[in-house]
Amino acid sequence: MLLHDGKILAVKGLGGLLLACDAKNAVAVAELRRRKRRPDKPFALMSRDVAAVKTLCEVSADDEVALLHLRGPIVVMPRLERPELARWHCSGK
Repeated sequence: MLLHDGKILAVKGLGGLLLACDAKNAVAVAELRRRKRRPDKPFALMSRDVAAVKTLCEVSADDEVALLHLRGPIVVMPRLERPELARWHCSGK
C-alpha cells in the first residue's frame, strides 16, 4: 500500500484536495511538513472510527457525539502520547 511505503497521496474530496501520509512514518510526515511549509502547526488526523480515535486522543462524551455527527465536524482533542507515531511538531514540542 502506498501510504505504508511512505508515499504522500492527494485525495480529491468535496472540499478540495486532501494530502495524506502515514502518521507513523517520520520521514513522510517531515516531507509533508516541508512541502506544506508547516513546521509547527498541527495536522489533522483521520481515523476509521471512534475506537481508533480513542487510541490517539483523549475523547470526552461530547467529543464522541460530535465525531459521530452526520456533518463530520473537525473536533480538537488532546492527544495521547504515542511513541510509535511520528512527532506532530518538527520542533519536537
